[in-house]
Amino acid sequence: MKPLAIVHRIRRPICRFRVCSAWLILPLLLASVVGATASAFAQESDENWKYLFRGTDLESWRGYRSAGRPSGWVVENGNLTLKQSTGDLVSVEIFQDFELVVEWTTLEGGNSGIIYRATEEDKSANLSGLEYQILRNPAAADPLTIAGALYGLYPARRVELRSPGQWNESRVVVLDRQVEHWLNGVKVCEFEIGSVDWQKRVERSGYAELPYFAKSNGGHIVLQDRGTPVWYRTIRVRPLVAE
Repeated sequence: MKPLAIVHRIRRPICRFRVCSAWLILPLLLASVVGATASAFAQESDENWKYLFRGTDLESWRGYRSAGRPSGWVVENGNLTLKQSTGDLVSVEIFQDFELVVEWTTLEGGNSGIIYRATEEDKSANLSGLEYQILRNPAAADPLTIAGALYGLYPARRVELRSPGQWNESRVVVLDRQVEHWLNGVKVCEFEIGSVDWQKRVERSGYAELPYFAKSNGGHIVLQDRGTPVWYRTIRVRPLVAE
């Protein structure tokens, strides 16, 4: 199954970082796969792709409602990691219809999110943007909050995640109101913004009272700071148009 045809709750409380064992364990695991540092997508053409992160710097990012970058996000050994809770990381550019590909890994308890079409009208990005959940899934996790779900609204099909230190591949495809979430090559969630089903789900959720949620046709891509260790590798995006 291929992505869409193309040419070419509300902020949860920030939890404290666990004891630094996470910072000791995963770097060792990442080092064990250093030979695979080149992205799994290296064989794809770079045509039309813009790299928001490629292992070197954070020039494509800034803080939420800030020109500066939150200091807790750092580049180590070619990976982007959250070392301490200092706020979300926001793309400098705005994207409307796009395909986004992100490689990530985390440990048990690891929790983050990729928020897209986010504006800065409210106090945090997930009050306006849509959140693709990043999570090391517990066995009994709610399908509305497992990896790949549209957080709190549309459940994801459960897909086996790769071991800590191995890279998961998340893909978000947005074309007008049609959205697909992919995880490790499997489409796990799809929906239409503004559809009857969408409206019913929003009305039953905490998003119903948010004036800016999913109202914009374009916005920033945001890496969410949830206060737990997470590592990102390649992050790239390309614009889409209907065939």
